Amino acid sequence: MLSQNNPNDPITVTRTIDEASLARIKKITASPSNGLRDLQGHLSSAFRRLYRSRNLILHWGRVGGDIRRSCLRTTGPLIGAGVDRIAHSWLIEGLHPLGLASRATASLASIKQGGANLVDLLD
Repeated sequence: MLSQNNPNDPITVTRTIDEASLARIKKITASPSNGLRDLQGHLSSAFRRLYRSRNLILHWGRVGGDIRRSCLRTTGPLIGAGVDRIAHSWLIEGLHPLGLASRATASLASIKQGGANLVDLLD
């Protein structure tokens, strides 16, 4: 849980998982280019594991094991958030999914080059 009374006060958290999240956010805000590249690498690895798990199930018929559970634990929320964002853009803005992907790619490139702010990614 996050507690902060004044915007200038340091952020304090009470749970270990929140401390890890806060550390990741601090890393990204300190160096957006490096932080986002690191984040992109982690996301790529997670989705690569999902694809490998899919191949094991589809081609080899293996449906058990820890790989599938851990893979779905990490990628499930990411996929859900991505589908929500795609649906929102389509229904509210009328933006095609490929257009959304292009806009996201351009925004990331702009931040990595120092031309935009991290908050711009929330658009």
